[in-house]
Amino acid sequence: MGLVTESIEIFHEAIRLDPLGRAARLGMAEACEAAGKFKQARWQYVAVLRRDPENALALSKLLQLRDGTIDAGWVDRAQKLADRSDTAADAKTRLNIGLAYHFDRIGSYDSAFRQLKLARDRQAQLRPFSSEGYSAAVDTLVKVLTKDFFGSAPRLDASSGRPIFIVGMPRSGTTLAEQVLATHPRVAAGGELAALPTASYRVQELSGEHLAYPYGLMSTSAASLEKLAGAYLDQLQKIDTEDRKVTDKLPFNFMHLGMIALMFPNAKVVHCRRSPMDNCMSCYFTSFAEEVQFANDLGTLGRYYADYHRLMRHWQDVLPLEVFTLKYEDLVASTEATTRDLLAYCGLEWEPACLKFYDTARGIRTPSRWQVRQPIYRNSVARWRNYEAHLAPLKRALGGALSESVSGRG
Repeated sequence: MGLVTESIEIFHEAIRLDPLGRAARLGMAEACEAAGKFKQARWQYVAVLRRDPENALALSKLLQLRDGTIDAGWVDRAQKLADRSDTAADAKTRLNIGLAYHFDRIGSYDSAFRQLKLARDRQAQLRPFSSEGYSAAVDTLVKVLTKDFFGSAPRLDASSGRPIFIVGMPRSGTTLAEQVLATHPRVAAGGELAALPTASYRVQELSGEHLAYPYGLMSTSAASLEKLAGAYLDQLQKIDTEDRKVTDKLPFNFMHLGMIALMFPNAKVVHCRRSPMDNCMSCYFTSFAEEVQFANDLGTLGRYYADYHRLMRHWQDVLPLEVFTLKYEDLVASTEATTRDLLAYCGLEWEPACLKFYDTARGIRTPSRWQVRQPIYRNSVARWRNYEAHLAPLKRALGGALSESVSGRG
């Protein structure tokens, strides 16, 4: 539910009642990470490992923490456990990922990639991703939601300007953008909301011809759009009752910009963009939930990025909606100027505190929770070059998306 402070309090009580229990300590560590309390998280992981030295989850999480140093004994134990034939497959995957983070941190990039590929190959076999199916979904959006469609479709011209949609590839800077905006007193952070995908599922029942999204949008009336928009705004009201703007930073809402243009033509849309190679390498390194299956293989990852890229080019050509492009590299190189532009686009006055976004106290449960607790740093720009010798499959799959990025287009 995102109630991080409350969960920490409850975990404290659980640990008091059962000091030897592993589940409560692991839960506490996860909640502490979400709250930015990384030292406390480390202490909980170590507490688990003192009683259960082969706990793969605690070992992996400990190795992935960015703060402090890792005892060589824990690294050795994780490596031996990952190499053992009797270690469960999911435990091996966790340990390989943890070791990859550790080797990356100390600059042993070939070792890091070897561990990472072991984990990702295993995940790709268990949960394969259909690049063909995803490409077909993007083809449909491009075919149906054309400039002519938007020229004749009903739009809610008097719609709310409350939402700020933050979209883009995972690991493109969406959490950072939300953290900057959420530091402003007139903005509340909504996090990754499921409300817009839910609205897309309802299109079939509300469309005149009862067709699924996106075809159903062709026969969806203004009254039905009002219902969808009202249900979405009800979700925002639950997040903030003070009538502030609310961010929705579900990255995959880039698939639904057509719906946003109809439901909320007065809303703000921030498109986070990052160098394709850096963006994809960061995805490959990140432990996502199961729905990000495309990131388990460099080929499917590159092809997904290429499809995302062509869909965003399509939206750029057809949407009757202004979209602000926030380039990660610009935010790193010119933080204040880029932040000023972002706030101005969102209709917000300048707020110097937005430059100290890392001091904002709120629970963050996405994989970027460590990064957004730090001042802007440049280490992630061109990080992919550390792994260039291994990335030929990614470059091939990116194709034109990579060349257009290099030339400054798209």
